[in-house]
Amino acid sequence: MTRSTTIKDFILDILVTQTKNIAEIESMPDNNGNISRMYTYQAFALETIAIELLGKVLSGKDLFKYVPGQPKVDFENAIETLFPEKYHGFKTLLYKELRCGMLHTFGPNRNIALGDKEIIGRRKKDHLSLSSTGKRVILFQEFHKDFTVAANKLVTSRDPKIQEKLNEIFLNIGPVSSI
Repeated sequence: MTRSTTIKDFILDILVTQTKNIAEIESMPDNNGNISRMYTYQAFALETIAIELLGKVLSGKDLFKYVPGQPKVDFENAIETLFPEKYHGFKTLLYKELRCGMLHTFGPNRNIALGDKEIIGRRKKDHLSLSSTGKRVILFQEFHKDFTVAANKLVTSRDPKIQEKLNEIFLNIGPVSSI
């Protein structure tokens, strides 16, 4: 049996719900009895990379056709259109230092500092601020909230072209012979 997933379902089920679930998995206690959220980073990586998908849906273009320079345009458009205003001034930095780093090396480039506010004791106001070493601070929890808002803003858009794109089949999962 083949299961087909629309773009909308992929965004809501995989990128919003399952990344939240992944981020909340607790690890086994360490030698000091501390329990941490072990998979927050993996969930964050998926959301970071997925911003480009949100932008591709906004553009209405073929998701699977590569056009040089288009990933940057799509990513920045998603930041500008769907994310809170506090991100807008950093869209190029986020593309170059965060998205490209996470996609190509599974780690941010040198100008980004990642943090889990529950582990390092950071506050909401520290999100997107500059660290003492001049790096832009991104807190996992705040980023996840903002990504979720952006994804929901996209899937609840009243634009008929966006809704048409969201209802396209994105994935077919099943036996090789049936897909």
